[in-house]
Amino acid sequence: MNAVEMSWHLKSTKHKERMMELDTLFCKTCDVQCKFLSHYTAHLITKAHAAKMNPESVKKLECVACNIGFRSKKEEERHLETPKHAKNVAKAQALGVDNLAKPILVHALEQE
Repeated sequence: MNAVEMSWHLKSTKHKERMMELDTLFCKTCDVQCKFLSHYTAHLITKAHAAKMNPESVKKLECVACNIGFRSKKEEERHLETPKHAKNVAKAQALGVDNLAKPILVHALEQE
């Protein structure tokens, strides 16, 4: 079995179901399997797991003018410098909508 076939196999539903039957740790919420307790414990404290368990507790940045979200301040800063953002802010201001130049912090759940 080559690396590509192995990758497909490991991601298959059949493999995941079999691994759940064996002595492995599996997070059904995130669809993540761990062979070791230390890996499973580390997974449980990740932001991704927390977001799926309690989406209201995870906050992210959002640009209202462009209707997109950011995972980091650096992503936000790069976006603010784009021509697309400037164009969307100008359109919104032409329509009389203010306070769109800077992204705001919102709950992830409100994004859905």
